[in-house]
Amino acid sequence: MLTFKVGVAHRPNSRVEHMHLSENGANLAWAQSDYKIGIISDLSDFSEINIGKPITGLIYKSDNLFILDESYGLHMYLPDNSLSWQVEIPSGGSFFSLCESFIAVVDNLGRLNIVNYSGDLQNVSNLFSSIIGLETIENNLIVIQDDGVIHLFDGEEIVWTRPNRGEMGESITCVGCSHDRNLIVGREGFALVPGEEEALEMEVWALQNGTLISRTTLRNRLLK
Repeated sequence: MLTFKVGVAHRPNSRVEHMHLSENGANLAWAQSDYKIGIISDLSDFSEINIGKPITGLIYKSDNLFILDESYGLHMYLPDNSLSWQVEIPSGGSFFSLCESFIAVVDNLGRLNIVNYSGDLQNVSNLFSSIIGLETIENNLIVIQDDGVIHLFDGEEIVWTRPNRGEMGESITCVGCSHDRNLIVGREGFALVPGEEEALEMEVWALQNGTLISRTTLRNRLLK
């Protein structure tokens, strides 16, 4: 049986909280609890960026590194670790996702903010509330709200909405996309069903026309 050799790439001085690998696999970046970003370039060269604020996420796009912090907002760094631009997000940054032509940032109040790749901010917070998750499908964004409502958003307007179900409400346990661009939704109903068990289901939706393809009852909560 063959076993790959394992070596220590770097020994950080504080806890690693977020990590992302570039698309070509050559660059690795991670966020530390001391507010610093560690970077290994070309699988060997180590460098560091000091953000000075709690880091809530980081993502590579090509060789550019996008960093979100809790109290200020979004930063974009070039491959030489120089700052290209930064934009303040109202109420600070909670989490974010990269689409083909825009960046979706959720602030600490659960509102959506749109940033283009030049660093210009477009606030669309009046369209959504209490966002708990994002999922990227090509140049569209799946926005998951705390009330169980799911929206398909193209960066400017809402294309389609999955309404929440049940008089007692529900929670969305996970959202994903199949190979043929159908939306997969794991849900948990708050109302009790016969047998004193919670209603756990998986739904599959066709995003092209917003129709329900299937709904399956599960024995366990779908989380991923």
